[in-house]
Amino acid sequence: MLEVVRIFGVSHSAIRKWVKKYKEGGTKDLAVDERGRPQWKELSAKQERSIILKISNKQPEQLKFSFGLWTRENVGELIFREYGIRRSCMQIGRYLKEWGFTPQKPVYKAYEQNNMEVTRWLRVQYPAIRIAAKKSLNQKMFILQLLRF
Repeated sequence: MLEVVRIFGVSHSAIRKWVKKYKEGGTKDLAVDERGRPQWKELSAKQERSIILKISNKQPEQLKFSFGLWTRENVGELIFREYGIRRSCMQIGRYLKEWGFTPQKPVYKAYEQNNMEVTRWLRVQYPAIRIAAKKSLNQKMFILQLLRF
């Protein structure tokens, strides 16, 4: 058994499982399992286009979802409703990335903000404050130079 472990580079328990499978079902039970992510897609090109159109042109609330943003969970639920295919959130994220949808960060803005006031402040008050600060700094620099002599 040690020789087999060394040759295949696997554990003793793996060898024991292989022997048990062979005794129960013969060589057909020793077939190699496919590993990793499947290379084929479960959604056809037509199904993908349909989902892309729905998430591009409709709000989740229009399709009777409880949350008003297109989250991976909502997109997964839409795919399940339409085609009966259940996918993980990670796979839905891969689909969205492939389709050109990127996560968006919400814009933080005070709801009571007055855009006209902000614009006026940026154009009138802020430049005046900046000029005053520069004058003050220049005066301080001048005084420091005088004190050095």
